[in-house]
Amino acid sequence: IGLIKLAQGLAAEAKTRITTAIQLQPNDPVALALLGRVLNSEYEKQMIDYHKMEEGSAKQNEKRSLDTLLDEIIDTYARTVALATGKAQHQTLLQQVVPDLTSYYKYRNNGSIAGLQKLIDKYKQNH
Repeated sequence: IGLIKLAQGLAAEAKTRITTAIQLQPNDPVALALLGRVLNSEYEKQMIDYHKMEEGSAKQNEKRSLDTLLDEIIDTYARTVALATGKAQHQTLLQQVVPDLTSYYKYRNNGSIAGLQKLIDKYKQNH
């Protein structure tokens, strides 16, 4: 249902449905990847608005909000990678998620991927 809502352009409703699916099956990397894509779409839309803003405290607050959302995307993608790694049926999924995860992680960590594997491994231990 989340996919259908997303296709209908109802991102908020899709996010709710996907989040529910994750609560029901927390070890499903496909649902997590889909949630990451929805969050990523939100992030990209907010970035457009951010770049149009005048300098000042409102823009600084928006930057903090964007960083928080990006951290949520990183976390969601790291969980996805942890759950999908080593499973043949999820190789395509990994090929789609890993580049975004790596890029966003580097952005939030001064161009470094130090600690990324540790983050992924944390989620491997939790399932």
